[in-house]
Amino acid sequence: MSSRTNHRRQLKQAYQWRKQNSRPSTCLSTARQKESAASIDPATITISNQPSGGETPLSTLDGRTIGELGLRHGDMIFAWYGFLSEPARKGAPTFSHLPSVAPAGTAAPFPVEPIASARAKRPWEDVKEDPVNDYWRDKDGKIARRWDPQFCKHGANAMCDDCMRLEPFGAKYQAEHGIKHLSYWAYLRSKASGQSAAATAALPPLDNLSYRVKSPCPSGTHASWPGGICSKCQPSALTLQRRSFRMVDHVEFSSSTLVDRFLSAWRKTG
Repeated sequence: MSSRTNHRRQLKQAYQWRKQNSRPSTCLSTARQKESAASIDPATITISNQPSGGETPLSTLDGRTIGELGLRHGDMIFAWYGFLSEPARKGAPTFSHLPSVAPAGTAAPFPVEPIASARAKRPWEDVKEDPVNDYWRDKDGKIARRWDPQFCKHGANAMCDDCMRLEPFGAKYQAEHGIKHLSYWAYLRSKASGQSAAATAALPPLDNLSYRVKSPCPSGTHASWPGGICSKCQPSALTLQRRSFRMVDHVEFSSSTLVDRFLSAWRKTG
């Protein structure tokens, strides 16, 4: 392993553009020369607008201005870089000897997206759902009711409380029709009721819940469990309740032997 690799280490530092470097017409190569030191390896510099992920090599952005990248005064970017070893540092060219970059005004205009567009997609953005989920997502799921001549005092094109469509998760409708369990999509709509479609569509998947005692305790004021416990490391109270929905509405078996073989173990043991 070379001495350059042995002495290289990745550092992360948040930069806030100085006032003289935050002009939209400032070229990135000029800003890099002012903000970096001679001990930094130029080939290792990467930047991003978030603490982790979406890093872009700074060398690929030469010739672009701060304005083309959508950066403004006060915007914070994150930089990663490696140091040069001592022998390489002595013979390494400084930024003043690098080839000059043509002004942005002489280049042909082209659309430049912000750095955020280069980030990797999150796992739930690439998930392809089953066709049945796509089908039911496009349906509103509401239950239609006919016009009641006894209570409705309006025309055929109007609607009132006695004939308006009902939500599939209404408790009164379930009690009147003897519905024991909600369907899965009716349950999802009950959870998303009162929220806009744009807000619910952007929600990430739920995180896995953990009801374990935190060991060691985050407060650090006592011994770890079972030596001690406090409100900082004690898990939240857990109450079990019956699930109000069912994933499968109907199941049919082609042969009774499938069920008999599955239940044979319980039948033999009594």
